[in-house]
Amino acid sequence: MELKSFLSSPQSIRHKLMVIGLTTSGLVILLFLMASGLLAREFFSAKQAMQHELLSQAKMIAENSSAAVVFDNRSEARKILSALNSSPVIVEAVISLPDNEVFAWFVRENFQDNSRILKDKILSDSGFGNGDLTVDSDIVVDGRHVGTLRIGATMKPVYDRLLVFGFIVILLTVAGLAVSFYLLRQLQRSITGPLLDLTDMMERVSTTENYSLRASIETQDEVGLLTSRFNEMLEKIQLHDHAMEKELQERQCAEERLDYIAHYDPVTTLPNRNFFNVRLHQLSVQAREQGVRSALMFIDLDNFKIINDNLGHQVGDLVLKAVAARLRLMLRLTDVISRIGGDEFAILLAGLPASEHAGIVAEKISHSLAGPFQIGEHEIYAHASIGIAICPEDATDPMDLLRLADTAMYYAKENGRNTYRFFKPEMHGKAQQRMTMETGLRHALENGEFEVYYQPKYHLLRKEIIGAEALLRWRRPGVGMIGPLDFIPIAEETGLIVAIGEWVLNQACEQIAFLNTRTRTSIHIAVNLSGRQFKEENLVEQVHSAIIKAGIFPHQLELEITESTLVDTSPATLAKLEALREMGINISIDDFGTGYSSMSYLKKMPISTLKIDREFIKDLPGDTDDAAITSAIIAMARSLNLDIVAEGVETQQQVDFLRAHGCEVIQGYLISPPVPAKQFCEMLKIEQQQFA
Repeated sequence: MELKSFLSSPQSIRHKLMVIGLTTSGLVILLFLMASGLLAREFFSAKQAMQHELLSQAKMIAENSSAAVVFDNRSEARKILSALNSSPVIVEAVISLPDNEVFAWFVRENFQDNSRILKDKILSDSGFGNGDLTVDSDIVVDGRHVGTLRIGATMKPVYDRLLVFGFIVILLTVAGLAVSFYLLRQLQRSITGPLLDLTDMMERVSTTENYSLRASIETQDEVGLLTSRFNEMLEKIQLHDHAMEKELQERQCAEERLDYIAHYDPVTTLPNRNFFNVRLHQLSVQAREQGVRSALMFIDLDNFKIINDNLGHQVGDLVLKAVAARLRLMLRLTDVISRIGGDEFAILLAGLPASEHAGIVAEKISHSLAGPFQIGEHEIYAHASIGIAICPEDATDPMDLLRLADTAMYYAKENGRNTYRFFKPEMHGKAQQRMTMETGLRHALENGEFEVYYQPKYHLLRKEIIGAEALLRWRRPGVGMIGPLDFIPIAEETGLIVAIGEWVLNQACEQIAFLNTRTRTSIHIAVNLSGRQFKEENLVEQVHSAIIKAGIFPHQLELEITESTLVDTSPATLAKLEALREMGINISIDDFGTGYSSMSYLKKMPISTLKIDREFIKDLPGDTDDAAITSAIIAMARSLNLDIVAEGVETQQQVDFLRAHGCEVIQGYLISPPVPAKQFCEMLKIEQQQFA
């Protein structure tokens, strides 16, 4: 366990190798030194003991053989030496005289063959051939040296014993080497094992591309650090892989979203103009190559601008969704419907057997859109004008077809709206005329081509002119006078009405100031405000500036707002009306009775006057419906303490009806058509002279 702990410790591999190398080398050296020491000690100890024993025996034999030497009894000397046979280590002994003559000798039985050689050797160099150890002892008699005894002993028992010790040393050395091998093997496993596992893990990750796999960390050294870094790399790759996958998914979603945005309208979810153009091109190719008849229907909502201006774009978007839903119900699966502009839709009817079928579809669409749309608390009508171009009869080029259908649509608008028209060649002139008028209208204000006419308002009981309505006229050079019905819709569509309306407001205020000085009467003049003007943030500031600049009383200015403009009862709208009312300006509702909303706003809005639309006046008193509506409006206005003005009065019978039902102020051609400022001033002067 300690070895395992050491191998898995956070120490470096270099340190571990050094420790184990020193340990194993030291162990082997230690064993070797111990064995060598033991052998040397055993050898010298055994030799010393043997030598001591031989000296003892040599002295004893020398004493015993002294008599034999003195009396020259050689046989007795040999007999005494033969007693050495009892010692297993003594192999030979020799008694020599002082002159080196061999007196007697002893040789162990297995050494008999070598006696002569031994005897000669003893005599020559005092050594034994097979003797490993020799000792000498002097033979002394009465202090006189009479001879020398030399005993030779074999070291074989010692060597045998040393051989056993050597074998034990070999065993210990082998054991030390085994321990060293074991330690090195464990170290190798601690290094190569994790490396092999790490290599196997790399191969698995490479093969499966599964970056969630992790290698187990068994050590805290360089291999463990390498494994840890490898796992960290896998984790980063996995995180990067997840990030890349998420990014690819987001990119795919973004591409799908971009593709959707590129081909579909986000408000109605209908195909947009890009998608429509592609499909239109395909149908035009089929028309040219296969003679397939198709129809292009261009649809424009008639009053959508009023809805947007008065109820806001959020309500406008809901109306567009509702219109798109109804249009889908009117078409086949093979037909293509698209929203190609703000309130513009286009429909492709493919494979028509005859052109008249497009008219049938247009009638169905008109009938479908005729019903009201319930958007929250608002009941809204969204009639449409439809232009139709047939492919290949009218054109085969996609852009030409779209242009011709657009031209037919404008022709439908000019002919009463809420209807459809097929393209006719003579419509080209009308379309060109409209484009020319729009171009001229953009320069009319700066070129001073506009004029303000004034249509008097007459009080039936007081029998006098009490005011007038300021009406815009366009005297175009080279063309002449252009009526408001011809250019006001274009000004509304292009947004030019804002600048033009501000100019009319200033002109009317200046005219009031002029009349105050020339006629000595306090007269009021009404100015029409379009829904687009009413949405301007600085409307109140514009009105106040015009009054201050002209130096007139605020009550002399009256602002006429259409009923559809007042459908919006938002806090911003109420704030503007209240601000104008607090300035002393009168607010009147123009064309009352033609709107599409509830009349409950009459109690909420700071309104002073209702103007009955000419559509209800023109057939009085003969038309019973108009008579009932007109009398109801008058009664309602009187109950709310509102003034009443009847527009479009042209006959005495109409005057009598209105007077009988309590309407006191009229306006129309019976009194006077709209006239220039100078002529209106003359009318007031004449009237003053009559009353003077």
